Amino acid sequence: MQKKALFIAVLLYACSLLFVYYLSYEFKRPIYLYALVCIIITWCYSDNLILKKVLGIRLKDHYLGELAAYSIAFPSYTLSIWLVYSDLNLKAIILTIAIFFFSISGLLLKDLKDISGDMKAGLKTFGVVFLPSQLVRYSCYFMVLFYLTLLNLIVLSSYGILVIMIPFIYFF
Repeated sequence: MQKKALFIAVLLYACSLLFVYYLSYEFKRPIYLYALVCIIITWCYSDNLILKKVLGIRLKDHYLGELAAYSIAFPSYTLSIWLVYSDLNLKAIILTIAIFFFSISGLLLKDLKDISGDMKAGLKTFGVVFLPSQLVRYSCYFMVLFYLTLLNLIVLSSYGILVIMIPFIYFF
């Protein structure tokens, strides 16, 4: 079963990379660079077959690995999506920073529901290492930074970009 899962995962990652390369060629933008970074980081974050056995590490098992993976994957994914529609510019950077703050806010809260399970497994996730009250407080700080960053888009008269944020507003 593990071999089938690995085959399917590699196949899906390869298809994604080929599709992104096609988009890069079609739109003449470096979409594949950002997508490749995202693909590599998400694979490394979730991988339990290759990196864990070869290097003995798994990014998911330690809060610093999670932080590094999220800090790289979300911005690179955001930029790869942006480049499908437009060239890289100041608005793209501001939106990427906003999404970064949003993702870190969620990262700080995602392990709170399974602290006891993570402790039993010997993981060093945010929920195990830090108090839940600290994580909620810092998550709120990152959400404030998220909204302050979005205000920069309003200052730049980029109201159309703010439409992208409607799905996020639903959750608040």
